[in-house]
Amino acid sequence: RSRRAGAMSLPLLLLPLAAWAIHLPSESGSGDITLVTFGKGDTTERQWKELNDPVMGGKSTGTWTVKNGVGVFDGEVVDVPSLKAPGFIKTSTVDTASFQDISSCKSMFFEARASTEYSGYRLSFGTKKSFGCSFFSGGFKSHFNAPVGSAFQRVEIPFSNFSDCNSDATGEPSKTCASDPSVCPDTKTLQDVKTISFWGEGAKGTVHLEIKSIGASGCSSSSSSSNNNNAE
Repeated sequence: RSRRAGAMSLPLLLLPLAAWAIHLPSESGSGDITLVTFGKGDTTERQWKELNDPVMGGKSTGTWTVKNGVGVFDGEVVDVPSLKAPGFIKTSTVDTASFQDISSCKSMFFEARASTEYSGYRLSFGTKKSFGCSFFSGGFKSHFNAPVGSAFQRVEIPFSNFSDCNSDATGEPSKTCASDPSVCPDTKTLQDVKTISFWGEGAKGTVHLEIKSIGASGCSSSSSSSNNNNAE
């Protein structure tokens, strides 16, 4: 319980609600734990799979490739004809290797760049489902705005922005961590997130996101030191 409380300690007041994330120069911090990189043979390399909206004749399309140590998520989100509302595409880790414990950390981060503005980007982790919320999807999810341009930037999302109670239709949270602590990331999930996903969801448009690394930040010194030793 104390670890979970620590993970929620970064006030939401520091972040404009419209932005949902902080963009920083692309560099590692001393309190980081790296979870995923894309170099061939990296100890943090993972297997990924891309999924297009399969529900009720969805027409959204996407691809996932890895080029020169960078994961590339491409595609287009369009309306599901029968629903007359945008569908989704997503790319997820699918291997069964455990992730490092990030329960001492405060935020998720990733280094990325996008080629164009798109309003439906989301990051999720874990598999936990909140009763009476999402029927199809599980895990803790947060919206983010991707940095557009040629430079990779670091995007930080506090754990307190994630919820496991999200609409299957739009991806928007039905309950937020700020208003209902029961939907905040729990210690068990943070000890091994099991899977990480990037989504294009709930908004029509072109998706092109390039990702260099994914991890957690604001971690205790002992946890981040252990991560550095494992990476050597």
